[in-house]
Amino acid sequence: IKADAKLDELTSTSAAVVSIEKGASNVEGALATIGGIRGIKQEGGNGFVRWRTTGEKDADLCPAIYDVARQQNWRLSELRPETRTLESVFRELAERGGISA
Repeated sequence: IKADAKLDELTSTSAAVVSIEKGASNVEGALATIGGIRGIKQEGGNGFVRWRTTGEKDADLCPAIYDVARQQNWRLSELRPETRTLESVFRELAERGGISA
């Protein structure tokens, strides 16, 4: 047994996704000032850049990200909590256990 929890506990996450217009300045630095953020990862996009943030357990990052975006006058096309699927949970558990999924 690799995990023993309820479905909502397995799929819950404190991560958030935000897409910010390309050309916005100091995005990573501004996001890093938000309390509770542990990691920031940039992904490409057309016209907008997607950023995935991870936070401390049970952190709701979206309101704080919105506040920073408003202060920085960034144009957003997306801001949402990240959700994990059962497939991603399985893959994560398998990788931790040394099993290739």
